[in-house]
Amino acid sequence: MAKFDRTTNQTQIGKTTYSAIVGSAAFQLGVRDHQLCCPFREAVDVARMFPGVRGAVWNYERGRLYAAACAGKGKRPLPSRANGRYVNRILIAQFAAMYACKEVL
Repeated sequence: MAKFDRTTNQTQIGKTTYSAIVGSAAFQLGVRDHQLCCPFREAVDVARMFPGVRGAVWNYERGRLYAAACAGKGKRPLPSRANGRYVNRILIAQFAAMYACKEVL
């Protein structure tokens, strides 16, 4: 059996909420990039765009996965903000349901 050689450090993870995920700017960027058919951004680039924000890379990837799951169902992704201020509660519920079914991870 070959040895696994890790060349990069693992990303640190912690507890979060669905509201924090879908309300983040990185999540919104991931949704927008998928909708505009932009190539996948490297983790280093996303981390540079959101310096000091924990979980920005994960939220970006989750945004892309959410948009892809919506596209697979023939739906448009919901906007992240309701009334420009509050995180959209319908989006939170929809993302939580998709996460529970492992449509987005």
